[in-house]
Amino acid sequence: MKVTKKTLDALTATKLFIGVSPKLLSSLLEAQEKTFETYKKGDVIYSPDKYDNSLGFIVKGSVNVIKPASGVIVSTLVKNDFFGAVTLYSQKGYYVSKLVATTDTKVLFIEKSTVGILMLQDQAMAINYISYLSDRLYYVNSRIDAFTGGSAESRLASFLIDSFGGYKTLQLRQPYTKLAVSLDIGRASLYRAFDSFIEAGAIEKDGKYIRLLNEDKLKEYITN
Repeated sequence: MKVTKKTLDALTATKLFIGVSPKLLSSLLEAQEKTFETYKKGDVIYSPDKYDNSLGFIVKGSVNVIKPASGVIVSTLVKNDFFGAVTLYSQKGYYVSKLVATTDTKVLFIEKSTVGILMLQDQAMAINYISYLSDRLYYVNSRIDAFTGGSAESRLASFLIDSFGGYKTLQLRQPYTKLAVSLDIGRASLYRAFDSFIEAGAIEKDGKYIRLLNEDKLKEYITN
């Protein structure tokens, strides 16, 4: 299936594919058996026992990343986000999360073989992939530190900064009670942490909508 210039431009603007030859990438994608898949709200895209060994790129829509055991939403992926990069070369034989479409969603799937050819033929892809995995390791370590040794403010601040993802406004995709469970803190502690951030001028909150006012102030809570 032919990949449009708009999708190709969006793909090559991401950290994983920046600097990669658009011509090479386009020809490899068009040679795949499966390229695009569409999902309705509520459809399961990936689960621990149902997944393709491919890299997913969200062209349209949004996807909840859920911990299968608890049902807690740990993050929400949106347009131009990836999934599957960390597990693409894993030998474990299962996917670590459950991915569920929250709206009508379109995903571009990039097969493992396509990624492998890109790494061999374009050095930029190999460097980008290594860099991406390295950043994920830093992220995981920071989350471990926040969850095991941090205060409620530290845990919430770490979660929010990651969830904003460079944007200024965030819509929480889970109830505050579930957020408290996922951060392993009490509901009262969660609300107090939010109040502290608001009083400090770090964020504004209106229901499930949170606006980032001062990222540096929010980051101060991670080390406190």
